[in-house]
Amino acid sequence: MKNKNNSLFSGGLHRSHTWLAIAALALPGMASGAPWELSINAEAGVIHTNNLLLAPAGAEENDTVYTVSPMFSLTTDGDRTQAKLLYSPEAYYYSEFENADDVFHVLDANLTTALIRERLFLNLSGIHYQSIVTPDAAIPTSNIPVTGNRVDSTALEIRPYWQQKIAKADLRVEAGYLDLQYDGDQYQASTQKHGSLNINNFKQQEGLAWGLDYNYRRMEYEIAAPFEFQRASLNLGFWVSGSLRLFAVGGAETSFNNIFESNLDEDFWEAGFQFKPNQRFGLEVAAGDRSYGTSLRADMTYTLRRGSLSFNYSEAPSTRAESAFGSRPLIDTDMLDNILDRPGESDRFVSKRGEFRASVDLAKSTLTWRIFSEKRESRTTDVGVPITDEEFSGTAVRWDWRFGPKTTLNTGADIARRDDGVNVDDVTRFNLGVDYRMSAKTSLRIEGHRSKQDRQAVGLGSYTENQGRLLLLVEIM
Repeated sequence: MKNKNNSLFSGGLHRSHTWLAIAALALPGMASGAPWELSINAEAGVIHTNNLLLAPAGAEENDTVYTVSPMFSLTTDGDRTQAKLLYSPEAYYYSEFENADDVFHVLDANLTTALIRERLFLNLSGIHYQSIVTPDAAIPTSNIPVTGNRVDSTALEIRPYWQQKIAKADLRVEAGYLDLQYDGDQYQASTQKHGSLNINNFKQQEGLAWGLDYNYRRMEYEIAAPFEFQRASLNLGFWVSGSLRLFAVGGAETSFNNIFESNLDEDFWEAGFQFKPNQRFGLEVAAGDRSYGTSLRADMTYTLRRGSLSFNYSEAPSTRAESAFGSRPLIDTDMLDNILDRPGESDRFVSKRGEFRASVDLAKSTLTWRIFSEKRESRTTDVGVPITDEEFSGTAVRWDWRFGPKTTLNTGADIARRDDGVNVDDVTRFNLGVDYRMSAKTSLRIEGHRSKQDRQAVGLGSYTENQGRLLLLVEIM
């Protein structure tokens, strides 16, 4: 995990396929002639922590840490290509623990380009970030503490898809390949292949509504047994009005209890409704019976005049590795879900997850808020041996208030609970800071951070860490 060469642009992001992925993200957009915008920001300063090693009470170690962290942003938003590539090397240099000097590389890149206008599209995605190795030890909430409980993770995806209108129906065919790698031979890598076909006339919002859907995915590991799942269904319903659709779905899917075969040998059904009175609001709810028991799903979106609200709930078979592909380390407001990563693990389960998101941009303030809860039930090893279920829930809030022409107040709170039937962990993180703009491109930031982990079990894990930060922020271009 530690880099022997601690220069700012060396170390963690050293995989050749990662750099090839970055090149692949850029070339299609450049070929399309879409304009690219490059911006570079940097922050440098000093951080003091009173618990560098995340030790329990009475064993804390203080240290002063010097940091340099640039942020490179490359974006384009053309008629054929949309892309956003963010890259930040976080360099930390320790006063007392000099051997801990390190550079952590964080990448968050996504590109979608039209290879054939309005028909064939290609989506490329690459992320590189630091995962929590195990929630059974002290869980760091930033890269500043010195701990062995983090590892560099790289996830790459290529996803071509075709979409077109056929008479009054919409067709979409998609395929994808995902690759997940970790630094260190002790963590097995994994790949996922998936495909789907969907055709429906739902957008007509009148008369008979129908849809055909097929999904397939296969997760392969270096050592563990693969996970394979497929599902085929027919959706029939009608529009009661121009805004309300009633429907019933029937089909076949892979039995969740069938570990080594993916035959479509289990029937399922669900019934529900879709309500879409306008372009700003949409709601779909359905309940039924799946191979693992009763099921429920819901999806809601609402566009505000200056923001958005969304809620979704889903129940579906999944695997540990599959959940790691959803991280967005520089775009998301928090990385709380990393607490359950367990790199290299191959357990499978039924994921029952709900999440609410809100984003509101007011005249002088910006608020983002996320609430989530996930239960992982019917957990087994890759070969079907039962293991304990686990639950994870939490909330993350960010609020920025521009209370003066040059001054902004920044506040944030993350609260999470993890329960695996043996250990119960409460992890909290709070921060309060003030930005003062000294010039058009230079700001001074003062921050206070407090992180705490309470473990309701015997063993290591509980700690409290306080940080004070003084940072200079510079807009280079």
